[in-house]
Amino acid sequence: MKKYNVLVIILSILFMTALAFLIGVVITLLVGKEGLLGLWVILATFSAWAFYPVYMNPMMLLFAKRTMKKHSEEEGFGETFTYTNKNTGTCGCVLRIDETSGKVAYVSAFNPFQFQMCHANDLTDLQSNYIKGPFGGTRYVYFSFCYKNKRIKIPTFTSRNMFSIGSSFVQDALANGQGICDMISRLQKKPA
Repeated sequence: MKKYNVLVIILSILFMTALAFLIGVVITLLVGKEGLLGLWVILATFSAWAFYPVYMNPMMLLFAKRTMKKHSEEEGFGETFTYTNKNTGTCGCVLRIDETSGKVAYVSAFNPFQFQMCHANDLTDLQSNYIKGPFGGTRYVYFSFCYKNKRIKIPTFTSRNMFSIGSSFVQDALANGQGICDMISRLQKKPA
C-alpha cells in the first residue's frame, strides 16, 4: 500500500504556489501600490507554505473520500467500518474494512485517486503504538501492520505540541488504533 504519489504532491505544490502568487497580485491591485508587488507575493507564498497542511489535507481528503466511495461500491463492500484520519499535521487517509468479506481498502490524501485493497489475511503484525517523546509525552500515535513485508503506519493522532501519554487524546487514539487492530484480527480468524 503506497501512501504518497509524488506527482500529486508536486501538482499540489505548484497549485499552492500559483494560488499564492495570484493572491499577492490581487492584494497589490487592491492596495494600489505596484511597487510592493514582490513583497505581497513573498508574504502570500510564505503564508501558503506555512499553512500548506491545513489547506491541502482537507482538499485532497475530499478526493480520497470520493475515490473510496466509488471503488468500494464497485468492489461490493457490504457491512463496513470506515476510519478517516483528518489530522492536519499529517497525511489524511480513509481506511474501510468490510466486516463480512474481510476486505480492507485504503486511500491516502496524497495519493487520492488510487484505491488500494487487500484481504485481512494478508496483513500481519497488527499493533497500536506511539512514538515516545521527552518527559513521557508523544506527538504521534498510530496503528500499524505489515503488508508484503512492508510496515504501514496509519496515524490516529498527531500534534505539533507534546501530549502526556496519560492524556485523554492519546488514550483515545491508542484505543481507536487497537479497536481497528482487533477488528482485523477477528476477520483473520473468521473462516473464509
